[in-house]
Amino acid sequence: NDGTRKALLSLWNEDIELIKTKNLKEGDCVLIKNAYAPKIYKDRVHLSIREGEIVKVKANLPPIEELIRMVNEKKLSFERKKIDELKEGEGVEIRGIIVAIHSSEPYFPVCEKCNKKMVLKKGYAICGCGNKVDEESEDLRWIFLCNVTVDDGFGNIKVVLNDNTNALNFDELKRLVIEGEDLEKYLNENLLGMDVVVKGIVVFDDYLQSLIFKARYWEETNPIEEFKRIKK
Repeated sequence: NDGTRKALLSLWNEDIELIKTKNLKEGDCVLIKNAYAPKIYKDRVHLSIREGEIVKVKANLPPIEELIRMVNEKKLSFERKKIDELKEGEGVEIRGIIVAIHSSEPYFPVCEKCNKKMVLKKGYAICGCGNKVDEESEDLRWIFLCNVTVDDGFGNIKVVLNDNTNALNFDELKRLVIEGEDLEKYLNENLLGMDVVVKGIVVFDDYLQSLIFKARYWEETNPIEEFKRIKK
């Protein structure tokens, strides 16, 4: 994150040593040499390295919290539209109330080898490809994908929420999943009825045969910001 956009750098095989040998941690500033961007997916540029290098450097970039805020504000620049005005392919912002939750298991670990959903068993996350990772490992990647219905008084639409938000406590979600507690109850208490602002893309779902809204970033509505919007 450099304040303009997030990037996902994929490292494979011996390239992983580029991270290990530099003892890099979250918040470090790095210079990535010989990188290329083969694609853009969702809100991230995907980077790869060809005989490249990662160097820890000193820079005048803002702290990580400020970089995150800068990117989030940029995301919220999409035009606000009513749900009944949405058209396929648009990148817009909507505001509404979450009136229904359709996912009972929206938070789960994903295999780093094949990118498929893993199953938790006896202290480990296990994948069909044979990969096995301790459920408490920091290397275990978790994903939040939750299907909800959002209503703004003019219409409603199915929305796929992601983990690009500060509206939920994902440490608590992870604890609930690992300990086998009632995640559906937690979601009903914390998501159902939430007034949210969601930025994303309108797509046509072949299975549902209707438009759905895929979130790129979402947050609980800020009353002060909404008041400022009305004043304008």
